Parts: sequence; structure tokens; C-alpha cells
Amino acid sequence: MGTVIREQVRAVDLMPTVLDALQVTSPKGLDGESLLGVIRGRPRQDVPPAYAETYYPKLHYGWSELRAVRVGDWKFIEAPRPELYALRTDPSERSDVVVRQGGLASRLGAELAGIASAWSLVPERAAPAPDRETLERLRSLGYVGFGTPAVPGARGADPKDMISTLSTFNQLMGDATDDLRAGLRIAAAEKLTRALAINRQAYNVHVMLGDVYLESKKYEQALGEYEAAALLNPNSAAPLFGAASTFILLGKPDLAARKVDEAEKLEPRSYEVPFTRGRISEQAGRNREAAEHFQRAVDLNPFDPRPRARLANAAIQLRLVDVAAAQFTELLAMGYEPARTHFGLGWVAQARGDRATAAREYRQALALDPGLTAAREALARVEAKR
Repeated sequence: MGTVIREQVRAVDLMPTVLDALQVTSPKGLDGESLLGVIRGRPRQDVPPAYAETYYPKLHYGWSELRAVRVGDWKFIEAPRPELYALRTDPSERSDVVVRQGGLASRLGAELAGIASAWSLVPERAAPAPDRETLERLRSLGYVGFGTPAVPGARGADPKDMISTLSTFNQLMGDATDDLRAGLRIAAAEKLTRALAINRQAYNVHVMLGDVYLESKKYEQALGEYEAAALLNPNSAAPLFGAASTFILLGKPDLAARKVDEAEKLEPRSYEVPFTRGRISEQAGRNREAAEHFQRAVDLNPFDPRPRARLANAAIQLRLVDVAAAQFTELLAMGYEPARTHFGLGWVAQARGDRATAAREYRQALALDPGLTAAREALARVEAKR
């Protein structure tokens, strides 16, 4: 049987406790404290308060973030409408006593503010005021109220007031995700639009809808959704990368590069930065520069096949046979577009003078995709030389 500790403990105390039990000195500045003494029956005189927070409602639904502090038998939740629960008599937190215990709630609120201020917070970034073109694009999608950028520190709706709409919203999001997996972009867009009708402050829905429009070649609508997402969450680089991809496809490299520059300020270590820059260079025919960017993206994230595929194609243009061979081999192991990957390996074998292997790879490509004209033509040329 294990030991049951009645005293309040915190998740942040787990690591110091394990290190103490292993007789390993805790790193300087480590949060939390060892509970080994408590486990051994030595209760603490001053039990530290337990702090909790969630930004999930804010980031995913545009509602307010929530923060809480537990001190002894009391739990205070900071929300647009604060809550206070007596955990000893109400462990399920069903009876909010904030009105009856206003003084205690105020003291716990001050305690929570002090704890939160001690954390190293990243300051929120205010979104710049949208220009006229952006406003017109947003308004063409019906987003009339998006003319005012998000205000740092502003709080959205209280999550407890939105529970009734959450089930329908989540069902629409789940169904839209299933549609996207099945390649049903029109059906997905319809469900995402309905989700936004429930809550148009949901940043991630705007990003998803922008991606759907981008894949559907509805570029103006895609840009509008990405602009809306950027206004709702100016600290995220995702809508900036989406807008950059859209401008690349519109043949506007300068605007694409500007978006990448903005994204890099937010996420300087993101592999999407060199990947998108590589696409801009690729479109301009600067293959060596593109290859360098794609290699950087692969180094930062070797698990995404897209930079590898772009690097392999750039290597073909530059006749860097070994580079192309390495990337196509990795892509085949990933199962990424196997027909085209076998075609690439056929090119590698042909470049190395191994016509038999080249022919075998081209045949494999055609077996997977009989409509791959490039593989059929390459196979005919190889067989003509045999």
C-alpha cells in the first residue's frame, strides 16, 4: 500500500522530490520544493499555495483565459466572473461562495496576482492596425468588426457562459477535420464557416479555413482568413506563414518575404522560416539559394517531408546527385508520395549510369501511378539506350 498525503502538494514539486529521493542536488532556480520530508511524516508549517492557469479557452475559442490559486481548503478562480469554493465541504466545486466570502476572495485574488507576476511572462504583442486592403478583404468575408486589432490583456467571454455552445462547436470541428482527411474541402469549409458563426473569435478556425481556401485556390478568401487570425492572435506565426504561401502562389514574392520576416520575429527557430524562404527562391529560379534554405529547414525539422522533397528537386536542378539520393531515400522511408519518390530514385540511378536500376525505379513509379508521364518518358529513354 502507498502512503496517502493529506497535505496539499503541487505538480511542480514532483521533480525536486524525485531528485531529493535520488540524492541528486536540484539545479539552481528549479521551481517547487522536495516533498520527501512530508512523505516521511514531517508536515510543513507553511504549505505553499498551488497555482494553475489555462489559456486553452483564449487560444482556441477566443474566450477568457482562466487562473486559479488553492490555499488550504479554499480554491479561487480568476475569471470574468470570479469563483470561490470551499473544498473541504464542497470537493466537487458545485457551490460558488464568492458573494458570501467577498473579503476572502479579494485576499486570494491578490495572492494569485502576486504568484502570477513572479513568472517570466512573454509580453503580448499588439496586432498592427489593418490597412485599407486588409479591411476590405475582411469585410468581404463578413468580418465587419475586425477593424480593431486585439488589445493586449483584453479578456473574452467567460468560459462557463459558453458551455452550451461548446458541444455543437466541437462537433462541427471534428466533422470538418474528418472531411479534410477525406479530401472533402467544400464540406469542410461549410462546417468551419458554421463554427465561426458560433464563435468568430476562434483563431484556429480562421487558420484552418484559410488553409482550406488556399488548397482550393481561393486566394483572396484565404488571405482574409489569415488576416482575421493574425488580428485575433498576433503572437502566432501560423497565419503569417499561411499568408506567405498564398502570396507565393499569387506570384507576389515581395509580399511573401515580408510575411516571413514578420513570422521570424515571432518564431526565429521555426523551420517554416527557411522552408518558405526556399519556396520564394525556388519560384525566382535561384535554385542554389533555395537548396540552402531547404537544407536549413530539414536540419531544423527532419520529420516533415516537404522540405526534403523541395531539397531533392532543387538538387536535381543543380545535379547534386548525392544530395538528391539521400533525400529521396528518406522520403521513401517516410512513405511520402512513393510514385514520385521512385521516379526521383530513378533519376539518381540514371545520373550514376545505372540504367538497370533506373528502369526498375521508373517501372515502380508507373506501377504506383500509371499517369505519371515523366516516369513513362524517362523509362522509354532508358530502354532505348539498352
